[in-house]
Amino acid sequence: MADRTTEFGPDHPDTLSARGSVVRHRRAAGDLPGAIADAQVLVEDMTRALGPDHRDTHEQRRFLTCFLSANGETAEAVRRLTALFADVEALGPTRQSDLLIVRTSLARELERNGDLTGALAPVEREIAAERSTIYGIDENLGQHPLHRLEGWRDQLAAGVRRK
Repeated sequence: MADRTTEFGPDHPDTLSARGSVVRHRRAAGDLPGAIADAQVLVEDMTRALGPDHRDTHEQRRFLTCFLSANGETAEAVRRLTALFADVEALGPTRQSDLLIVRTSLARELERNGDLTGALAPVEREIAAERSTIYGIDENLGQHPLHRLEGWRDQLAAGVRRK
């Protein structure tokens, strides 16, 4: 990291990306508290250097929520994902692929946090988005993403009915 920082500077996108890799490796090595601390600092640095709407900033914010969830901080992960979802959604149709990732991440965290009713809404929105997607030839043969989402929705709805 020191060499990259010296060569490119601390705010260069490649330096920030390398720091993100170090954070993920730290998490993979089992140092979750250290990864969370480093990820929080990295999100602040990326927001300042790249901007709050940059894809890499959003990606690192999402990684941070994964780390928080793994640390048992699901309520904080949900809070941060809800804010991230609103930020990505405000960027409009050019960021639809990012919106899909954040929307499903939010639904998973709501589900982990025990809010099955809350998890249903983003899953339903994703189903609607998937149904309106037009794919090219040989894409989405068999409609597996739609079937997977419908199965997830049915599982959540069954859980809500049991409560």
